[in-house]
Order: sequence, then C-alpha cells, then structure tokens
Amino acid sequence: MKKQKLLVENSGGESSAYMTLMLKKHYSTQYEIVVVFANTGEENEETLEFIRLCDKYLDFNTIWVEAVFNGKGKGTSHKVVNFNSAVRGADIFENMCAKYGIPNMMYKHCTRELKLNPIHHYIKSLGWSVGDYKTAIGIRADEPKRHKKEINPTKEIFQDIALKEKKECWQKVIHPMATMFPVSKLDISDFWESQEFRLQLDEHQGNCKWCYKKSLKKHYKLYTENPKQFDTPMLLEDKYGLVGKNRVKNILIDEPRKIFRGFTSTKSLIAMFKTQESSNTSYIESKNFDRCANEECSSSDGEQYTLFDN
Repeated sequence: MKKQKLLVENSGGESSAYMTLMLKKHYSTQYEIVVVFANTGEENEETLEFIRLCDKYLDFNTIWVEAVFNGKGKGTSHKVVNFNSAVRGADIFENMCAKYGIPNMMYKHCTRELKLNPIHHYIKSLGWSVGDYKTAIGIRADEPKRHKKEINPTKEIFQDIALKEKKECWQKVIHPMATMFPVSKLDISDFWESQEFRLQLDEHQGNCKWCYKKSLKKHYKLYTENPKQFDTPMLLEDKYGLVGKNRVKNILIDEPRKIFRGFTSTKSLIAMFKTQESSNTSYIESKNFDRCANEECSSSDGEQYTLFDN
C-alpha cells in the first residue's frame, strides 16, 4: 500500500515534540513523514537545543528552514539550515518587517511569513503536490477552543483549510493529539519528566522570546529576568513602524504600528514596567489586557502559530 504523505510542523515545544515522537513511532508504516521546524531567529536558545536533542536521541530528522524574502510581487521562499547555522537575532524579523511592516494582533503576518510559507515552500521543493499531503499540528485534546469544526468524515482530520490570502496553499490539517492519541497538557509534562532531557523553559517564557500574544504579566516577568529581550521589538518599531498601513480596531490611522497587545509600543511597555517597579501598588494588575490569546506561544502548548492569520 502506498504511504500517505504527512508534514509534521514541529514548533520546538514539548507538545509538538511528543506528537512527532508518537507519529514516527507508531504511524511510520502508514505515513511518509517529514518533520520541519521554521526558525525565526527570536526563539529562545533552549528551544533550538531541545530540537537538537530530539534529533540526536529520538531520530526526528528535523529539517530546519528559514524564510527568504524576495522582491515585490514574489512570495516568501526558504533556505535549509541546521542547529549551528540557524540565525540567532533579529535579521529574519528585520527582513520581514522591511517588506510587510511590523507584526501585531491586527497584522499577524509573522506566522504566515516566518512559519507557514517557508515550511510549505520547502515541502513543495520535495515534489509534494498541493492538497496531496496532510499537516500535523500540535493541538491537544484539552484545547477544544483551538479545534475547528470537523469537516471530513476521516477520523484524524479536523479541518481542511486554505489560507485566505493564498487559496492555492491548501492544507489538510490533522490534530493527532486530539484524535489519534488524545493527550492533555499534564500527560505531556509527565512524559517529558520521565525522559533524560526536556525543554528547559518555564511556562511564561515560551519558544518566542517576546511574542506579542503573551499577557502583560508574562512580559513583565520576562522583563525583570532579562530586559535585553525587548531590544528587538524596540528596534523593529523604530525602524519599520511606518512600513505598511496601520489599522487599530479596523480603523485606518496615520500613526506607526505598535507591536504589543492593547496597541502598546515597546517603549510604553517598558515605561509601564518601570512604574510597577517603583510603585507599591499593583499597577500591572489594574490593566485590562492581561489575558493571553488562545494561540499564544508556549513551551508546553505545542504549536506556536495559528493557522488563520491576517
């Protein structure tokens, strides 16, 4: 019997690593599996090290790709890298922002351009045809809000989607950890606790250092641990804030884009944190953008990108 083609999108989180391991261990006879990780340059080093260890000891054979930005009218392509050659720093983000502007909750193109497009461009380079393969995403059984209405009768398929801005990029998306081998966040943690290595990140850190989807509380904790982590978003706002249109709550405005939740700039965010440090009151607690988005990056939540970006 001819094997079905399966792309496994490995975010570098513990959930997607568990998913990858189970798929390779129990479903290799059914699927031709290719595991791909897209590096943005702003992942925590611990994420890259975790993927390296999974490749070394668990035989993931992960393909590492990075986005390549081409001229006007040309889409994002990819280049293959490895643990040693992968970019660390703002270079890839800068190239994206120079073309598309800075990302935020209104403009989530970092997911599209730094993750989805280079991954699927690589897959296309293998000769895999659009719509001829499935894409495994690390969403667990205890994340019902992240599940879309099931369309196909096939057991493991939760959604067939085409990105709105790229109709030809058709994905047959499956959530193996919600259907094929249902597991929860606690199950994942227990599994990695019993292994010889695991991802050395705390819950608030996540894979992406300064993901704008994080809550204010998490960013404050990150700032107190390492203020330098906010150098990159500040750089991007200073250099590329005026690239592209800017909409706030669907209203076009003549102001630079701001990265963080609540349409907050990096400088304003840091000023807020300094106010917290010098105040005896719970300044952070009083703010009204404390909740995280459902698709927030997380070291244990698996996939660090949503499939329906603007």
